[in-house]
Amino acid sequence: MAAELRVGRSTRRWLARLDCKTRDAEVRIRCRILLKVIQGESRFAAARALGCAPSTAWRIVARFKAHGKGAVFDGRCENGMRKVDADVEAGIRAILTNTPQEYGFPRPTWTLELLARVIQDVLEVGVSGAHLWKVLRPLRVRWGAARPFLLCPWKAARRVARIASLRRLAARTVAGGVVVFSDEVDLHLNRKIGRDWMLPGTQRQILTPGKNEKRYLAGAYDPLRQRLVYVEGDRKASWL
Repeated sequence: MAAELRVGRSTRRWLARLDCKTRDAEVRIRCRILLKVIQGESRFAAARALGCAPSTAWRIVARFKAHGKGAVFDGRCENGMRKVDADVEAGIRAILTNTPQEYGFPRPTWTLELLARVIQDVLEVGVSGAHLWKVLRPLRVRWGAARPFLLCPWKAARRVARIASLRRLAARTVAGGVVVFSDEVDLHLNRKIGRDWMLPGTQRQILTPGKNEKRYLAGAYDPLRQRLVYVEGDRKASWL
């Protein structure tokens, strides 16, 4: 069967080199579709082999016939200067070092929609939430879980003085005396469910024991002898 697309040898080599060197997945797909069609495969067969829609293969071949090598690249590359340049990227990094609360929002963590609103207000650049995800990926911004922490209600001077007094008390311990650090902890047997990546239309199911069960531990650590003593209980009571 005659090839649907006839090009010169230099063009075939150019497409093959571009297929190997490009990091753009869309450019790579266009090159491979064109190479398969040049080798005599139908556009439907090329699309099926590469896992894309047949209409994509028809469109790429038609554009290549009309525009030549330029059809391999995204037509939006000639739209002018990029909206998100190096200055905007630096501004996004600066925004992400803060929390939404510093920009007048009540929630402490970022969402794409909220970040896009702040970028619009601060940097005066309109970016949709869907496009913002593409902007954040090269910046290596990840979607992770925030780590909670507890703010000590004491002022720094009072906290330092308190720690110093405890150290002096431990240093003046008489012979036979014991100084320990003691604390207690609650253990929840119901596993904590965090975020996960899931396919569209599906929801991950995680087995849990049902009714949450708790255990309580109380322990004391002797820093001089490096000994740890602990006890377990099913209730948080004075005897524990």
